[in-house]
Amino acid sequence: MIIIPFKTDMLHGYAVQINKADALQLIASLAEQLRTGSPNSGRAEFRTALGEYFSVAVLSDDVLREQEKEQWEQKRNSAST
Repeated sequence: MIIIPFKTDMLHGYAVQINKADALQLIASLAEQLRTGSPNSGRAEFRTALGEYFSVAVLSDDVLREQEKEQWEQKRNSAST
């Protein structure tokens, strides 16, 4: 697994490149989370060649909105200090 930072005039973020075996493990992990309704159920966790941690959790819309709100507030607060 490779995590590649990218930046354009309009976007910045990360691209994740994975092999077929990791892709199948990730798909199975997401399917199990959706089936059980639990973000921790069967969650696959990976380390990149550089030791970076990577995992994906399926969250309810309410939880996701709350976490996005908290991130936005933290970003706004850190920009004002």
